[in-house]
Amino acid sequence: MKLHFLVVCALWTVVEVGYAQTTKNITLHDAIALGLESNPSILQAIQEIRSAKGRILQAGKIQNPEFGISFNEVPSGYKVGSANEKDISITQSFEYPAKRSGRISIATTDEQRAQASVEQMKTRIAAGIKKAYVDAQYAVISVQIIEQQITMLRDFQQIVSNKYKTGESKYLDVLRIEIETARLQNDLLGAKNNYVSMQTILKNTIGDSANILYTPMDSLTFSPISNNKDSLISSYIEQSHTRMLAEIKIKREENLLSLARTNYYPDFGVGLAYQHRTPSNSFLGVEFKVSVPLWYWQEPQGLIEEASAQLSIAELQMYSVKRKIRNNINIALTTVLSTEQQVKNYEQILQKGLSEIMDVALSQYRNNQIDLLNLFDIYRTQRETRAEYIRSVANYQRAVADLESAAELPIE
Repeated sequence: MKLHFLVVCALWTVVEVGYAQTTKNITLHDAIALGLESNPSILQAIQEIRSAKGRILQAGKIQNPEFGISFNEVPSGYKVGSANEKDISITQSFEYPAKRSGRISIATTDEQRAQASVEQMKTRIAAGIKKAYVDAQYAVISVQIIEQQITMLRDFQQIVSNKYKTGESKYLDVLRIEIETARLQNDLLGAKNNYVSMQTILKNTIGDSANILYTPMDSLTFSPISNNKDSLISSYIEQSHTRMLAEIKIKREENLLSLARTNYYPDFGVGLAYQHRTPSNSFLGVEFKVSVPLWYWQEPQGLIEEASAQLSIAELQMYSVKRKIRNNINIALTTVLSTEQQVKNYEQILQKGLSEIMDVALSQYRNNQIDLLNLFDIYRTQRETRAEYIRSVANYQRAVADLESAAELPIE
């Protein structure tokens, strides 16, 4: 008995220490916003977007012009100023136009891929925060339910004590009430300790380093999915960032193939020169250059072959990605629909007036129509049904979070 008392005291100390921490009310929307704002992986991915934008600017570069001064037929003594031929020239090289636009297109797809990766990461992180938030919601509701049950038992205890004093009840009934109350007190300590743990997990999932625990403000609600399963799967696939990333990869490989084909096309160069000739003659020189691609070289052909193979690989991966997305969404959606049905089943039971049944049973006990054991059976049935209903709603919300992660749905 002494050991039991010490264990209870230790547990209560742990709970009280947890409750002593600073707490702050928070909605699910704010929790997700805070988590996304401070997540280092997202911050790093955003910098990847900046980096990709920088590569777009680099891809659109034009080669710098070349400025030159030349002195020819310099007399003995290396008197450069007395050279018979003095030329000042400027030359500008130009790529075949499709080469520059091709590099820009590739860099643009890299930026699109970086943006899609950020959105993909956000949906998955948001789903994790939502699950932690639901766990904290369920934990605090569990505490409230047990506290309500303890209050109800104390009312029972008063009724039983009054009946015992009048000789209408046995002392064994009084003991049963006391034992049940003590058991619920222990359950309450465990529920409070679990609530603090869920608050800590929520805080860590959000990624907040402040010495604060968050208390969920939103209610644990149930909103069933009404659409057809097949239409939902098709709709979710269209919104999937993984599918978008696969499509962007195909587009990038197509751009690479187009760029590889431009290696068969020539580049150009244009030059302008001022030419001074001794004794006092001056001329204007114009230069036009064209590179001559050697068609029999193996390099352009090899680049095209490589790009074509990579495009085929990307197209095959697209098929695999769509199949994987469909399977993941189908599994997650099946779980959602299953837990949804469980919630509906419990709602039907609760709608039959389970709370009213408890009032009726209590009235019958007062009038000696049922004994304490039957009253306890009804009480435990009501308690377990309510607890299972809340658990089923929490499981449903967790399943919805998993679905949002699998389908990568936009954050609302």
